[in-house]
Amino acid sequence: MVIFKNYVQFILTDMLKKSMESQKEKSLFEQHLFICTRCQYIDSEGRKCGEEVAPAFRKEVKKLVKEKFPHKKVRVNASGCLGQCEQGISAVLYPEAHWELDLRPGDEDRLISLIK
Repeated sequence: MVIFKNYVQFILTDMLKKSMESQKEKSLFEQHLFICTRCQYIDSEGRKCGEEVAPAFRKEVKKLVKEKFPHKKVRVNASGCLGQCEQGISAVLYPEAHWELDLRPGDEDRLISLIK
């Protein structure tokens, strides 16, 4: 009976360990891109851009990242203010801690080119 109990305990421990490793693999990202969706910069004609510009930019970047890197663990998130609004849409890519400032619609490829 003791041998059976030890065997069951070993099997359950092994299953739990594998399950935890699987969960860990699923939840980790190789890179994490945060894009400020609160920026309202002044455009080239001196007008403040609309509130919808930065969220639409992030949405397009996220779509393009999924298309270009379907098997890569990259997360694209909206962030609150990153403190650089006067310089256009801001983004930061981790773990590199690489900042990109002065982003505008049309700069999606510039941002995506940072992903390795």
